[in-house]
Amino acid sequence: MTSISDIRLAAATSITLGGLISTTGSVSLSAATTILDGDSSAGESAVDIAASGLRLISGGTIGVGANHLETSIITLSAVSGGALFITESDAVTVGTTSATVQKVTPAGSLIATTDAAQSGLTVGGALVLGTAHGGGQRYQQIQQQRHGPAGFPQPRQQRCAGQRRTFA
Repeated sequence: MTSISDIRLAAATSITLGGLISTTGSVSLSAATTILDGDSSAGESAVDIAASGLRLISGGTIGVGANHLETSIITLSAVSGGALFITESDAVTVGTTSATVQKVTPAGSLIATTDAAQSGLTVGGALVLGTAHGGGQRYQQIQQQRHGPAGFPQPRQQRCAGQRRTFA
């Protein structure tokens, strides 16, 4: 699927990506259960989503440990009831994303549908956000920032299994 504007996919159950979603705009994926990479071979590196912004919402996991979602994006935000596994092709900023698409009504008119702005990463399980460099994978440790006295950020590592984590 290729576009020059925002792309929005919403599923009552799960979303399995079977090919490249590509746009110069943003991509918003929302699924009640899971968002998975359809390329079932472990370690494959074909990009699943290429976009300016990527907004993900899932009641379950996003990607799996043996088969991450591969992206080429600028900005990422995600809410996952389970784990999140993403491999970015170069660099990514965790920030604010949204998407607006035109929905065609049964009468043939267009109605703007907007997925509201969402910021940061919130996961209910493991969080793995890595970058691919050359032929191998290099995973960067992610630290949550919380503000201490006088607004100075104090990094706190996320090693608390089973707790909900929010990165903003």
